[in-house]
Amino acid sequence: MKFLVFSDSHGNVETMRQAVAWEQPQGIIHLGDCWPDGQALSRSLPGLPVYQVAGNCDRYCTSPGMVQILRLELGGVVCY
Repeated sequence: MKFLVFSDSHGNVETMRQAVAWEQPQGIIHLGDCWPDGQALSRSLPGLPVYQVAGNCDRYCTSPGMVQILRLELGGVVCY
């Protein structure tokens, strides 16, 4: 199972898209700093799961569904 983990994207969605095209992951985890970047990435990659949490610079963002803590089970391993 291959997941890409991104953080501190700060508007650089295209670089994340390029990494996804190169690596062909089964999913993405976006750790914030800029919550809307994770949403844009998810919209541009339909069918690929994108999980995200808010970063420290996202504290003033009011996007619906924004979460601070995420619990995932990936390959039988629980991740927080």
